[in-house]
Amino acid sequence: MERTAGKGPPAPPDERERLQALRAYQVLDTPPEEAFDGLTRLAAHICRSPIALINLVDAERVWSKSNLGLLATQVAREDSFCAHAIGLDAPLVVADAPADERFAALPMVASDPGVRSYLGAPLITPSGHAVGTICVMDREPRTPSVDHIAALQALARQVVTQLEFRRNLREMELAAERHRITAETLRETEARYRSLVETVPAVVYLDEYNEASSTVYISPQVQHLLGYAAVEWKTDRELWVKILHPDDRDRALAEQEELLRTGRPWDDEYRMISRDGRVVWVHDQAVVVRDDAGRPLAWQGIWLDITARKETEEDLHEALERELAAVEELRRLDEVKNALLHAVSHDLKSPITSMLGLAITLERDEANLTPRERQEIARGLVSSARRMYRLVNDLLDLERLDRGVVAPKRHPTDVGELVRRVVEELAAITDRTVELDARPVIVAVDGPKVERVVENLLANATRHTPSGTRVWAKVEPFSAGVLITVEDTGPGVPPELRETIFEPFRQGSPGEGPGVGIGLSLVAQFAELHSGRAWVEDRPGGGASFRVYLPDGPAEPESASLSLDEPPTAD
Repeated sequence: MERTAGKGPPAPPDERERLQALRAYQVLDTPPEEAFDGLTRLAAHICRSPIALINLVDAERVWSKSNLGLLATQVAREDSFCAHAIGLDAPLVVADAPADERFAALPMVASDPGVRSYLGAPLITPSGHAVGTICVMDREPRTPSVDHIAALQALARQVVTQLEFRRNLREMELAAERHRITAETLRETEARYRSLVETVPAVVYLDEYNEASSTVYISPQVQHLLGYAAVEWKTDRELWVKILHPDDRDRALAEQEELLRTGRPWDDEYRMISRDGRVVWVHDQAVVVRDDAGRPLAWQGIWLDITARKETEEDLHEALERELAAVEELRRLDEVKNALLHAVSHDLKSPITSMLGLAITLERDEANLTPRERQEIARGLVSSARRMYRLVNDLLDLERLDRGVVAPKRHPTDVGELVRRVVEELAAITDRTVELDARPVIVAVDGPKVERVVENLLANATRHTPSGTRVWAKVEPFSAGVLITVEDTGPGVPPELRETIFEPFRQGSPGEGPGVGIGLSLVAQFAELHSGRAWVEDRPGGGASFRVYLPDGPAEPESASLSLDEPPTAD
């Protein structure tokens, strides 16, 4: 192959030094090392690009080794991306070449189809000269990730390592023609090669291509990353499996079996446990090295530490979860606000309107009311006032429960007698007959709150059943406590609503009847305050059976303050 270096005007001093460094490798006129095959295919795989090149640049031309196995003069230097990248200290990134005035006129860009994106890392020799690039190209516009750029820089160091190794071999071949190479010269050459490998900011490894996947070589950086020395990886074939994170082990081993079966490249992210117990995330990418007959020999790969990136992703995920939870809480609060507005505008307005009408009737001088009529009006005023009082008290209790400032004040109480009293008061107000089966059961409970439980259960039964519907109330001992049951022969509660019906501002069905939907919520929350629970079942024979279990508990001292939850009564 004819070399073209030296033609044209004399190169500047820095360029002459660079060309001298390039010629020292003696690679332009000789077949490439097989290592370049693996490195170009690894670059193409890691960066997910169809084209990967290792370029060496003389004064006029660019010489390329591609992932397709070719070594040839590629283009004139002025027609290449490489001419722009070789003088840089950092990789050259071109996301969309036709849109960049620096590269739009390049033949490889202007051709149809042309190169649209380019990522190239300079090959910097130990003496500080840039002699070429390793690059990936694509016919589609794309922006490389930070991981891709870092991996390409690591591979650039590997290319220089291979070039330096070839130069050392060339020096040894020339020295062998003059005199016998001493053992010390060989050791120095090996030490120089290893020192170059150890500067790569990643873990480079070579594993045998078999089920055991024995480690042939792994760079010393693995000890800094995982705490295990390189010699431990060579002597313990199971070390990689042992330190795989338990949550990733089965998936990684299954992926390994699949790759051994198909021979396709390895590209995976998983966790390992370091010697000191840290969780380390790695991006593992490798390709198969084959012999001249195409038979697989080994895995050549690289580990990139992506722990910091994963931690950042986890922080972002947690922040998103918190934001979604905040949005959900705002939505819930908005529902509460709307329900509260409904309660104020409807459920409070109704008894106020009734009370106002009755009061106006009493106020009129010309109204000739009999004592019985006045008694009925007074009863209506009391009923409306009690409805208002109960609703306001329910709203206040719900707010205090949300703030967690309510605690039960337990005292020995005959729950059967308590339920009997509530049923009798309800019958006097609503003219609704409730069949009662209340045994004497004495347990330590918060009496006023239990009264509220029974009131709300009975109010729920009378509110959501037609007039004349039979209602039962029952009290019986149950599991070191007491079981209160309120049943009716109404339409019952559908199975899909039996959990949500105890949530605040929920009713059995939209528009089912009056009420804001907090009575049953207070029943459930008061039961939980006593370490009990509330639930609803089908009543045998039809209807609903609401049940509240209250376990016995330690009683408050006699000096404890009385509850203020009990509504006022007329003298």
